[in-house]
Amino acid sequence: LLTINKARITISVDNKEIDLYAPHPEFTYTVSGLVGEDVFYPGQDPALPPTEEEESSKANFIGWLTLSTKAERYSEAGIYDIVIEGLTSNCYDITYKKGKLTINTYTTDLVVGGLKQNGNNQMTYNGKVVKWQGVNYFGLFGNCFSYSTGSVNEAGVQNCFRGLEELAAYNVKAIRFSCGFFYAPWWNACYMQNEQQKIDTMYLVKRLFNKAASLNIGLIPSVFWTGYIHDVVGEGERAWGDPNSKTIAFAMQYQRDLMDAVNDHPALFMWEFGNEWNLGQDLGGTTATDNHVMRQIWTEVINERNTYNRVIGSGDAIMRSSAWNLY
Repeated sequence: LLTINKARITISVDNKEIDLYAPHPEFTYTVSGLVGEDVFYPGQDPALPPTEEEESSKANFIGWLTLSTKAERYSEAGIYDIVIEGLTSNCYDITYKKGKLTINTYTTDLVVGGLKQNGNNQMTYNGKVVKWQGVNYFGLFGNCFSYSTGSVNEAGVQNCFRGLEELAAYNVKAIRFSCGFFYAPWWNACYMQNEQQKIDTMYLVKRLFNKAASLNIGLIPSVFWTGYIHDVVGEGERAWGDPNSKTIAFAMQYQRDLMDAVNDHPALFMWEFGNEWNLGQDLGGTTATDNHVMRQIWTEVINERNTYNRVIGSGDAIMRSSAWNLY
């Protein structure tokens, strides 16, 4: 009596590592123990005859190989198993070995709420007067979105990460950036299409802040770089000066969403309203009164949770010379 036992193979999941809140990588595996000229095919429908390639491999792996983890899209930092399963074979006994998905958090020397303004209008960090090199990185947030779909684009995120790394190499300590969507259609495409878009947007903000913190760079989000929210909700520009408008309601909810995401983050240096809103006031759009109203409401929203007494800035420029002769 001749007994021919099945050969043994091992399918081992390769370990993977990502930063916090990043998309899951493609899970891969390594196969060891194949005999002779056998070729490993990871899935064959048992209801169908094997293909010519599968038949020639003499291995006859049946079923579908699946890899999974309990780590969800926005799971917190930690180490999670990657499980592999799903195949049988009339030629091999299969041993599966789990892999590990490591989700890394960041480390930083930044102090939560470390940036302050003293009574002499000097910037202090952790109690000491500082003079730091800072830059304006306009596309840090906006360039992370796909222009075709409005969804967060990982290639864009990684490109912005590389930008932060390059600035850190030049000893940049603070970055001001547009933390909203420049045109009205982008508010629709990137933030208002569905609830998942909002969730993805705020986790993107968290990732940008985490990356900046890991490089010991503080961020200054300029929340409403442009005022096109009034177009999104179907109101005129002067709705910014109406405390009861849909424009103000939407804008302040966006500010609260940002605070939910990063209000206690060490990389948050200060809040800025927008970019040079005063240059166009009293010229047919918003007025000085409108600007005062919306800044006051916005400041009150921030101060609901301004635990660290963060600096609050308007983002205004030097007034146009004609403004002195307007209201």
